[in-house]
Amino acid sequence: MESPSYRRVLLLTFVLYTSVAIGVVYWVGMRLRKDWVDTIEADLHGTEKQLLIVLEQQPELGLLQVDQFPTPSIRVAVLDERGETLAASPNVLVRDALGERPDVREAWRDGRGRFVRQADGDAPASIAISRRFTIIKPRPPELDSENAEPSTTDVDGLEERAAESRVLRVSTNLDNLDRHIVTLRWYIASAAGLLGVGIFWSFGSIAQAVLAPLPRLVRFARSLAEGNLDVTLDLETRQAEWTSLSNAFDQMRLLLGTREQTLRDYGHRLETTLASMAEGVIAVAGDGTVAFANAAAIRLLSITQTNPAGKRLYDLVRLPQLIEAYEQSVARVQSAKAEFETLGASRRVLSLRVDPIPGAPSPGSVLVLRDVTEIRQLETMRRDFVANVSHELKTPLSAIKAYAETLRMGAWDDLENRPRFVDEIETQAERLYSLILDLIQLARIESEDFTIVKEPVDLGEIIEEAIAPFLRVARSHQVELEVIHVDDGVHAYSDPDSLVTIIDNLVSNAIRYTKAGGQVTLRYGGDETNAWIEVADTGIGIAPEHQTRVFERFYRVDRARSRDVGGTGLGLSIVKHLSQALDGSIELSSKVGVGTRIRVVLPASKQ
Repeated sequence: MESPSYRRVLLLTFVLYTSVAIGVVYWVGMRLRKDWVDTIEADLHGTEKQLLIVLEQQPELGLLQVDQFPTPSIRVAVLDERGETLAASPNVLVRDALGERPDVREAWRDGRGRFVRQADGDAPASIAISRRFTIIKPRPPELDSENAEPSTTDVDGLEERAAESRVLRVSTNLDNLDRHIVTLRWYIASAAGLLGVGIFWSFGSIAQAVLAPLPRLVRFARSLAEGNLDVTLDLETRQAEWTSLSNAFDQMRLLLGTREQTLRDYGHRLETTLASMAEGVIAVAGDGTVAFANAAAIRLLSITQTNPAGKRLYDLVRLPQLIEAYEQSVARVQSAKAEFETLGASRRVLSLRVDPIPGAPSPGSVLVLRDVTEIRQLETMRRDFVANVSHELKTPLSAIKAYAETLRMGAWDDLENRPRFVDEIETQAERLYSLILDLIQLARIESEDFTIVKEPVDLGEIIEEAIAPFLRVARSHQVELEVIHVDDGVHAYSDPDSLVTIIDNLVSNAIRYTKAGGQVTLRYGGDETNAWIEVADTGIGIAPEHQTRVFERFYRVDRARSRDVGGTGLGLSIVKHLSQALDGSIELSSKVGVGTRIRVVLPASKQ
């Protein structure tokens, strides 16, 4: 017979184990409820992040996606600063009062908002999260007061934009939680009844049922931590709590796989974008190693390694200006700029901007390189052009002024020298007039409004018309001028007036730089594809170092001789621009003391 003390101990043990069991089951239920709420909230955050990517980059497309949001268990809405609903998923039944919800007000105040509503009558429990975000809209261009033209750039050359704040609200019901809590309580009551039959047997059975799936859960969690997202969780149990936990982990696995794929796609798009940029981009980690360098940066800096990631910047680049700008940015934690010329045979002028990556401390720097060689060359050409025009205009004007002052101060009465002074004034005026005409013609050719009307042209007729005025000029210079047609019936698809201008400039240049007794020959011919005009002379010739530059404005091989023979320095530049405008090309060959040959090749007429 059992002693009362044993019964008391057994009763106390029964009560103790029953209390512990009830407490454990209740704790597990609460823990499961919290995990479920956290999982649901994590899902809401995931939905929020995916929508924010579209809403911030493409606002109109984002609002359309919100209006057509396909998940019935999740409600989505976008509100503006006035509390009005701009877009909402079809399952949002009440739209007007969304702006007064606690989570929305908290988001407007703090940037983020969260509100969990308990079940109240017919209203189920729910959770809602809100987040304030900003979209950038282009501002209407402002008119410049002087030029009445729209000004669309700020000080950095970027388009001015306007910011607008909005709130994204994502919510869902938690009504399933209450049903699971009821189920959990039923299990507790069943466990208490089973404990009445046999506490130790019941306790052992419950402990075995509760703890058996844990090793599988641990192995599953470790597999996820190692990046194996293909593994599935099978706890081999029918308990609702563990089934719910298994489903939650499976949802987490699927969500992690989706996010990993999203990040992989985003990284691929970013890498493709950076690879296609004309600007060079280099990301440098805080320890000075290169984390990324696109193809443009490798090309601009002549980096020999195709994959410089992991190498130190100092080992890849030996340009002092770049290293100095990088070190200055790192030391001051602010942007730094530099402009320098690269080394090697193909020298380029590069503009560099170094920006620290935001963080405390900064995790690294981003270097952006831009090739400004052509811009600097254009600036140099512009300065040279202004200087040359000023000089060329000043020379004849100075001569005219000097002769006029001489005449005014008494030379007018000098009957012997007066005609010579007047002739010089007329000569310089003619030179000034020719220079201005050539400048006007060159400006017209280079302008965007310059149009050429092409038509089938008989080269023989055009050359006969253009060469006639030069026959007398050639005789006056004691130069023999000859026209030779290599092929009969040559037709070019070109503009007649432009062809006359090309021939005038080539023939006049040839006569001007050919000494007395020399010869100038104009040949022309063609085939089914091309027609060509060639002017050759036996003049002074052009040295090899000058041949690549004779087509530049105002460039003269011998400036003193050019002024003596009356050239403006614009003829060959006009010929080059007109040839290009006619879809043709120009070729030059010359030898000092032997002569020069210039050939213009044009498209042949198909008729």
